[in-house]
Amino acid sequence: MTNTAESEERVRQLLGPANPVTAESPPDRTALARILTEERPHTHRRRWVIGVAVVAALGAGGLAAEATGVIPDDVGWGLNRASGGPGSEGLEPDTDRATMLFAGTAPDGVRMQYWSAPNRSGGTCKYLRVLDRDGKRLEQGWSQCSRGGMYAVKRTIWSTVDTNALTDWVTVYGLAPRGAVGVRVTWDGGRSLNHINVGRDRYFLAFLPYDSRSDEEWVEQYRTEYLDAGGRVVAMEQSRR
Repeated sequence: MTNTAESEERVRQLLGPANPVTAESPPDRTALARILTEERPHTHRRRWVIGVAVVAALGAGGLAAEATGVIPDDVGWGLNRASGGPGSEGLEPDTDRATMLFAGTAPDGVRMQYWSAPNRSGGTCKYLRVLDRDGKRLEQGWSQCSRGGMYAVKRTIWSTVDTNALTDWVTVYGLAPRGAVGVRVTWDGGRSLNHINVGRDRYFLAFLPYDSRSDEEWVEQYRTEYLDAGGRVVAMEQSRR
């Protein structure tokens, strides 16, 4: 059996320069033990596989990480708040099946989590949860529900430029196709965002500074290119925020 020092060194090698992106507090021995358990098979615990990428130039690194835990109470509230009102019958989410698809930490320490749960119509409800550096939920983010069945829109790849989720940051996030390891976003005005890494669960996330001009600058149409390991474009889509 390895000693504690050897175990800690193995975890540092696994995580590299990044912190566990889903941790609600700084890593401690409990977190260390939880991370080390991924070396052994499990049959009775829930797994969250989180893919994260943050623009390196902004000083917030991100690596794919794995963690387990209970669903926070406010996640159910966030998923449900978009399912009420006239005409919303069938949109009630199954919060017991809520899953965190990806998460990341902005350079100022504010954390963002993207949650999803199926609803009664066969569609999904989504909740973008925002936490301060101490783990307290902030009055930011958003909630959204969509119908299934004939109203369903199935997207195997997607890209979003979000100026509303965080107060001080524009976020660029989405789902890349299989085989893509990087993402490049180019706006019609000529601005380009390169070298967004794709997490191992195919999600990507980047933070850009927000200022008074951001709503105008990022409202333009933009092109998202998904790149393989050789830098070749494997898929592309045109979007408008």
